[in-house]
Amino acid sequence: MNCRLLTAALFGLLMVCAVFSFGPLLAATPDAILESHKLGPLAEEDFDRPGQDYKNFEIEDPNANTCEYFCTREAQCKAWTYVKPGVQGAKAKCWLKTGVPALIPNNCCISGLKAGICDSGSYWDAGAKECRPRVN
Repeated sequence: MNCRLLTAALFGLLMVCAVFSFGPLLAATPDAILESHKLGPLAEEDFDRPGQDYKNFEIEDPNANTCEYFCTREAQCKAWTYVKPGVQGAKAKCWLKTGVPALIPNNCCISGLKAGICDSGSYWDAGAKECRPRVN
């Protein structure tokens, strides 16, 4: 059974929690992607985005989605790079970025952009939930 804690509300001293089981309906949630190790739609496999780093840390579970997850939770994060285990040490490493550095092909890494942030020369299409090239 695939359960998720969807709501938790505090009413006075009483904590009310609702747990729902939706199974496949939640397959596209960030938590589901994180658990499945399947890359999210904004991940750029075999690309590095070097530079503009403000934070880096080791990741115990070698899962690039962990890096994306932390980026989505920090306002200053615009992009991220996950470095595979064995490249910068025994463990995987996550680099969070204040800007959107240029993509460099490199099989050491998986990079990505935060939803709503695009490279220069493109714009965020909220309906399609992806970056689209600007047409002049």
